[in-house]
Amino acid sequence: MWTRSPHVAEVLGVSQEQLEHILGRLPATEGGKPAAPKEALKKVLRQSRRPFSARIFRELAERVSL
Repeated sequence: MWTRSPHVAEVLGVSQEQLEHILGRLPATEGGKPAAPKEALKKVLRQSRRPFSARIFRELAERVSL
């Protein structure tokens, strides 16, 4: 889910800049993805005041190309 697609920020309800700022403050793997992806998602959702739900993953699957 943590791709460079602009759709990720859109689905999560934050700007691309906000997403990069939040993720930039968290520990990351060598590939640049969050070391704790679930916790990273929860932090982003807190910022956007969106609830954690399966709908988010459905929206991402519909919009983000792997």
